[in-house]
Amino acid sequence: ELHELKTKIFMDIVKSGELPLREGIKDLITAADAAGWKLAVCSTSNEASVKAVVETMLPDYASKLTIFAGDVVAEKKPDPAIYTLAAKKLGVAPMRCVVVEDTAIGATAGKSANMKVVVTKSVYTSKELFSDADVVVESASELDFTKDIAKLLPVLEMA
Repeated sequence: ELHELKTKIFMDIVKSGELPLREGIKDLITAADAAGWKLAVCSTSNEASVKAVVETMLPDYASKLTIFAGDVVAEKKPDPAIYTLAAKKLGVAPMRCVVVEDTAIGATAGKSANMKVVVTKSVYTSKELFSDADVVVESASELDFTKDIAKLLPVLEMA
């Protein structure tokens, strides 16, 4: 009952617009979508909460963002299972995936899934260590999609 109440309160706050989307995230999603990338949200939060965030804060992308949330996998982050599942369901090789995370356990999960990891710190994780991440910034607004994100992926060149 307590968890259900917490979820309801969180969803009410999200739907009210009082909780802003983290700076720079929409720009990254817009650029990735324009580049033809498959997009997903992988969260340990329950699916209803994640859907509320996506539908309220990113309505233009609600139909384009595949959500992997809650108990879709047995183990939570830092286990890589949620990222491995997302790559498999989206049909993308892990080495061609870029994870954007804000926690050390999430970054560890992404790296353990053999994916590139970009960390955008939050007020809650600013003191965490992200030594395995490929890119670490204070805010997603510091990132340029082409220079900082797309360049992380391997490119097949013909000899």
